Amino acid sequence: MNTGARTMVRISRLVRAVICGATAILLIVACEPVSIVDQTTRPESDRTPFPTPASETLQVTGTTASGNRLRIIIPALALEFRPSDAPVQVFVALVDPQGTYSYLLYPANRRGESVDRFDLSDYPIEVGVSDTTSYVALWTVAYHLSGTTAAETQGWDALATSLALSFRAWLNSGEPTDDPLAGAVCASDGSLYAWFAEMEVVGQAMAVIERAEGWDRDVSTMSAGDGSLSAVFDVDYLAAADSTQPADSTQPAGDAPPAQPATEPAPGVYSLVLEETFDDPASAERWYLSRTRAYINEIAGGAYQIRLLEATRPPTAQSWGSLAGVRIRRGLIEAEIRLTEGNPNDTQLGLWLHYQDDYNFLYVGLSNRGEYRVAVVQNNRVQRVIQDWQMHPAINTGTAINRLAVEIGPGGHHDLLINDAPLLTFRDQTFSEGGIAFFCAARTVPATCRLEGLRIWQPLT
Repeated sequence: MNTGARTMVRISRLVRAVICGATAILLIVACEPVSIVDQTTRPESDRTPFPTPASETLQVTGTTASGNRLRIIIPALALEFRPSDAPVQVFVALVDPQGTYSYLLYPANRRGESVDRFDLSDYPIEVGVSDTTSYVALWTVAYHLSGTTAAETQGWDALATSLALSFRAWLNSGEPTDDPLAGAVCASDGSLYAWFAEMEVVGQAMAVIERAEGWDRDVSTMSAGDGSLSAVFDVDYLAAADSTQPADSTQPAGDAPPAQPATEPAPGVYSLVLEETFDDPASAERWYLSRTRAYINEIAGGAYQIRLLEATRPPTAQSWGSLAGVRIRRGLIEAEIRLTEGNPNDTQLGLWLHYQDDYNFLYVGLSNRGEYRVAVVQNNRVQRVIQDWQMHPAINTGTAINRLAVEIGPGGHHDLLINDAPLLTFRDQTFSEGGIAFFCAARTVPATCRLEGLRIWQPLT
């Protein structure tokens, strides 16, 4: 075994030892009381395992056709030391440390491929770049899974998102090591520990692409220090003027000026892309539905309804549901929400915006005491409190309906309105785009929260 390989093995063993020691600490911490807004994990005993993805790939693109971006194609990836009986998965992340991220997981619908060569040219990966982007990092890691318990428990997309976000956190930590995987796992705040315990690294490599050297590169290579993995890749810079609308995207092809905050957008500025009234049978196919001992998520009485029956992490009960097939980068989101059962003094409800998965999103919550809160959640932890709980007279209390609206503009600009009253303007670019989820949390059960209407507007070209 050469020096590079011995170094990688020592680092991997050290990280595994640290993680094993940290597990006991995490279990102790998990038993302590948790704030309602900081609790984002469903009870494992009541949750059906996440199914294996049906598609061959999981891919998230941190850009749209409306901005400048880099496109990378990997036509050849080679593994030198793969055991003959070890199928491997390949994870590729393309990250702007100060901006957005993209990733590719292949194959996502099985444990791996028993091959030593991969051609990923059918799966180009893109990431948005801005005038302030000095470099992007391309990282690929191949690994063999000894089990899939972590993926089935957390969800394959949640794990992949956590891996990309943790890699970005490691890039920004100022503590580079010879092992990006070890750095990402250590930066994950525990969200990757269980997955890391079920995998064996076959090889990994990282390349840095700097603006100063020119974005476009016809043919480039990257390889591991021990020769375990090597890859050939092409880099193309695509300016906004060269952008084309992706066939499966709901995003606009251009950046229109943002409208002034309003419950009804001005004609000619926005177009209505979804109006959810929950009176269409197709609504049941768009939302997470489940019945457990602890909660019931269902379409009932012209609303998406969450009924909490039991505390999932005493003293707190919580559930949520996401809207499938919708990802928003810019636009206006309007929701009509209300509490119809429970104690208004200890119930919170609202939206998770820029929703990546159950562990990464922008929290926008209301309390029925007349308060609101906005926070960024990453890797299942509150990473940034944009606005802590604050009273506002515009928020209806008790069981009255509240109309919540968030306008998302360029550069992470957000305007929050409640019942047509502007509450907060802030800027956050943690997530460049994402989905939408509705949540309900309470200390007293039973409690019922309802999403009685949802409209999504997006800018016109």
